[in-house]
Amino acid sequence: MKLLRPGRSYADRIELLGLVAERHPYPPGVPDQRAGILLQTKWQNRSGRAIADGEGRLATWWPTANWTLTVWQLEALQSRGEFADVALDERPLALPDDVARAILAYYDRLAEARDGAGERAAVEDELQRLMWAFHVRAIDFGIAASERYRAALGEGEARFVEAWGGAFVGLLAAVNFPTAFDTVRPLQALLPPRLVRAADFDSSTESDLSPPQRGTLQAMRALYESERATSGALAKKSAAASSTPASARAAANHLLESLAFGGRDAAAFLDARLDGKTR
Repeated sequence: MKLLRPGRSYADRIELLGLVAERHPYPPGVPDQRAGILLQTKWQNRSGRAIADGEGRLATWWPTANWTLTVWQLEALQSRGEFADVALDERPLALPDDVARAILAYYDRLAEARDGAGERAAVEDELQRLMWAFHVRAIDFGIAASERYRAALGEGEARFVEAWGGAFVGLLAAVNFPTAFDTVRPLQALLPPRLVRAADFDSSTESDLSPPQRGTLQAMRALYESERATSGALAKKSAAASSTPASARAAANHLLESLAFGGRDAAAFLDARLDGKTR
């Protein structure tokens, strides 16, 4: 019996993701779309966001939100008899039935894909949509559970996570953003490698963050404020523009470009790109 302590160790969360990927591999030649969750977990760990409380428990904002994307995968599979040889030392967040169903729907389709069901581009698109379906359901619970910890992050990081969870994840899902390694790595390079400070949002002040990283902070905040003011108009427009694998890939590129080049005008930048206009 393998005992994992994901409530106290990000290394155990990463090991857990590896165990699941090993027992549920992708078909040969198809990139593993779970790489995005793995890379995000590693980024949280190395960037100082895997913050423990005074008792060594990972009961803070990022770890709580991350639990729903990592540990709940294992728990959903265990709910139907898999991974009986893996035990968790604690289960602080109960797995909701609808999230479990969404996770299992993804893994069932992955099993069918390994058996050769479907043309590759269509299979990748369908699996990605199923992944975002469980991702959005899970992270909604994670963000709600994390809310009581947000104030402890400090003003800058709190503004960042508000934008991240309040709009950006929804936009990623709307364009069915590809979460394989080669597409997530460029996005990861734009993220701050440490906790965000309030001054990082202000271009007139000095910061050790790179210009692209500071621009990403401003773009995420601009997208959040636009989505809040318009009841998610950009997410709706992005989803409508992403109905096919090819159009979804184009919309995903527009979203990534809005982070890299949009800055404080990211919402208008993305809106124009979705309309087929350049700026």
